[in-house]
Amino acid sequence: MRLGRSGRVEALAAGGLKKFVSHDLPLELAARADLALWRDSRGQWQGVLQGYTGAVPGELTRVTTNWTRLRFPEPLNRP
Repeated sequence: MRLGRSGRVEALAAGGLKKFVSHDLPLELAARADLALWRDSRGQWQGVLQGYTGAVPGELTRVTTNWTRLRFPEPLNRP
């Protein structure tokens, strides 16, 4: 988590996030998620959601509709 000078959340990255509580960014998800959120240069939220199947949870779309989806990387097959 990164806080701005005013104390508000400016960025958040988490693996397996279920619940996060702050004054300006309360999140409680039904299923754990790997995600990153940040404010761009205009102060708008942007997000990345990795390996999550189904629609972006409503709790996250209330923060922003600007979500990028990433698949989990394929495991390496080593000899």
